[in-house]
Amino acid sequence: MSIVKGLAIAALASFAVNAGATTVTLGAGSSTLPMVVAAGGILGPTVSFNDIFNFTLAGPGKISYQVTEKEVVFGYPDPSSSLGFSVAQIYDISDTSFTYGLYNASNALVTDLNNLTSGAYYIKVSGTTTGLFGGQYTLKTTITALPVPEPETNLMMLLGLAAIGTLTYRKKNSL
Repeated sequence: MSIVKGLAIAALASFAVNAGATTVTLGAGSSTLPMVVAAGGILGPTVSFNDIFNFTLAGPGKISYQVTEKEVVFGYPDPSSSLGFSVAQIYDISDTSFTYGLYNASNALVTDLNNLTSGAYYIKVSGTTTGLFGGQYTLKTTITALPVPEPETNLMMLLGLAAIGTLTYRKKNSL
């Protein structure tokens, strides 16, 4: 009797682990946004940006992403300053305009990142650069496909378990 229980537990445990999940990194790196130079080499107005990163899920999944602004500051001698020293932003994005989010094909913001259905999605990063040389940010994204059990494997396991149960039942009744 303990052999049958052991086989049943092993079969049920194998149902739980027979489907694997796949993890894919969509992208990691930096985007440097351009500066605007007016005629004569004078810095012009700030630049607005709206970057879109598209991807498609073939099945259910989840996503984690992180968008980080990089600020690069340097100091320079400035006799007009009371300290004799000033600071300038080389790469910067306006904190009030910097936004990002995950959207579905209907352009709706997705708030539940752990229960995505199959379909098209995109990450939108937007803002306004305020640094001397524009702005810079980093996007790190990981997409994980949720495990989906394969019905053929489960059917074969159930048939095998039924066959073992039948043999055990016949053997027990023949004694």
